[in-house]
Amino acid sequence: MAQGAQTPYSRAEKALANLLAKGGYRAGDRLPSEPELAKQLGISRATLREVLRTFETQGIIARRRGVGTFVMAPPVTVETGLEVLESLDQILSRQGKRAPARDMHIEQSVALPKAADRLNIPVGSPVILITRTRVVDEIPVSWMLDVIPTDVISFEEMRKIFTGSVLDTFRARGKPVIAYARTDILAVSADAQLARALHVAEGHSLLFLEQVLYDINNRPVSYERHYYVPGFVRFHVIRRPR
Repeated sequence: MAQGAQTPYSRAEKALANLLAKGGYRAGDRLPSEPELAKQLGISRATLREVLRTFETQGIIARRRGVGTFVMAPPVTVETGLEVLESLDQILSRQGKRAPARDMHIEQSVALPKAADRLNIPVGSPVILITRTRVVDEIPVSWMLDVIPTDVISFEEMRKIFTGSVLDTFRARGKPVIAYARTDILAVSADAQLARALHVAEGHSLLFLEQVLYDINNRPVSYERHYYVPGFVRFHVIRRPR
């Protein structure tokens, strides 16, 4: 399917999100029955059930067997500007929240073509590969992959000192000194791996941040692929006239 094409699931997801946002529902309100809701939204019951499962894992609704489906209080949302380079932990700490890492793996690997290109190293160069799922209030909100050349930091040292954030780990270590990051933000659909990690259906819309950290010598020192469940992170840009 072409990038950006809408599936029945994504259309249903948007329709239900729009209903919850603009339909006058408040936390604790009960939604119509599945047949009524499917008819109201103009979608199949099977597709509606998929969307309801996703919304339930995100803490947007709660389903109680034999009672009904209820609207929950809005989940925590992280809002930040793009002007300042911060880790997810730094942003959440201002809200008194944490996003602990689950299913974290730190392993030695070799650079595949895309990572090698972003890091300006030969394909097959030794790298450290870090993957983890971040959760807030027990809800998966982000899946992260980071690739770091082993001449930036050794595998043994990274395993000992990694804090959950490559940026924060470098800062705590004192090197490399990060000067800036190049970040691309895209909308993508969850594949099978991301769907399992984030407890969403395949095809679910995700916010994708592809980022490279650069040190003070303009050397790329970390290639990062971070996927966020929409509604959890909101970015803004402050624009000023010339």
